[in-house]
Amino acid sequence: MLVKNILLLILIHGHYCFVVEELGDQSLYENELKRKISETPTHALREIFPKTSLELFKKAYFVESTKFSGSTYLLSKESLFFYPSFGQAMCGLVGGYLVEVNTVQELEFIKHFLYEKASRFLYVMAGGTDEDHEGLWINGHSLTKVDSLWNSEQPDDHQGYQNCQTFNKNFNWNLDDFECVNFNSRPVGFLCEVRE
Repeated sequence: MLVKNILLLILIHGHYCFVVEELGDQSLYENELKRKISETPTHALREIFPKTSLELFKKAYFVESTKFSGSTYLLSKESLFFYPSFGQAMCGLVGGYLVEVNTVQELEFIKHFLYEKASRFLYVMAGGTDEDHEGLWINGHSLTKVDSLWNSEQPDDHQGYQNCQTFNKNFNWNLDDFECVNFNSRPVGFLCEVRE
């Protein structure tokens, strides 16, 4: 039999579950026919795919920074951003998350990296949002409060729909608030942080 397993993705109460089901029962006991991985989809995919495939994925879709204070930063190569959960999932595949800026030194390092590598983008998405709690900015991965490292007079929630944290090229790559969906196909990238 050419196809031995079926891989199913199931959404249950907001959580994803991967199920691998053996089509034939000759080689496995009944209790081994199903294997459930009840983690986020990105962690499940990282378990299923070999590390070499993930390294190739990383090189194909990201530009990598040098290390800074225990982190490496990965900038998307293309304007593939559609929504923060998409960026968070892509970052999760390579073992990271949308960047969370915690110090002035980290901000300056990232800005230098963006000056060198992000010329094709107008905005680069970071991990902070106030989408579900207007005015209270929370980092999407760590669920901690976003540090006050914004560009002058930001965040301003322009026209009432800017709920996602970005680096803005027009503000010398300082932090700004921006809409969470990439409207009008503007050149928007995203930046992952991968801790050692």
